[in-house]
Amino acid sequence: MIDELLSFEAIARPRRPPPLEAVFPDARIVAMGHAAARGDVARIRAIEAASAADAGGPVDINAASPAGANLLMYEIAARDEAAQRALLEAGADPNHVTPRGDSPMLAAAFTEETRELTLLLDNGGNPNLRDKRGEPLLIKAIYAGRWNNVDLLLARGANINAPDPSGQTPVFLLANIGQYEQVLRFLDRGADPEPADSTGRTLRGVVEKARIPPESPQAAWHAKVAERLGVKAG
Repeated sequence: MIDELLSFEAIARPRRPPPLEAVFPDARIVAMGHAAARGDVARIRAIEAASAADAGGPVDINAASPAGANLLMYEIAARDEAAQRALLEAGADPNHVTPRGDSPMLAAAFTEETRELTLLLDNGGNPNLRDKRGEPLLIKAIYAGRWNNVDLLLARGANINAPDPSGQTPVFLLANIGQYEQVLRFLDRGADPEPADSTGRTLRGVVEKARIPPESPQAAWHAKVAERLGVKAG
């Protein structure tokens, strides 16, 4: 259930998620979630503070459900900005990476609008956050095709040349997936065309070998990128 809630497809289609009780087995986290929905920051803090004496141990506002979502991720999926603000004020960490590798920043980067990501960046969100596999948030937003959030991450300090574990930089990835309009935009913004990936491939090599159908909207952009890089368009 929560996998579906936090999938890219679900984030792209705003809807109220399942009840808190169906997602979080810890009644204290459920109570914090209800307090967040009311904007009751004091109550959230009180629940967390009181839990220090609980036999089961203290509750953590960043704790994930068994399926991998925490309260802030839940409210991002629900598009409840008031609850998001309450959780952040109460100490929720926008950069917390769950054991599954997800994070509030990733959930926000998947949304269609920039509102959630802006809020998290304004409250300590790291534009250079990586998941547990070492993939930069910027690359995750590119895979999702969230160009508004890509632009926002870059404007807020994301490293335009940060590679993924395979050595693939964002501009290299864009060429690999045939997004040549975005390739040119990244080059215009200062992306380095020189780094090779772990197999030794270079951006120039990818561009030169690419075969773009003439009728494709990307064909003209591919030609412009090839000209910029000084290679022959395929």
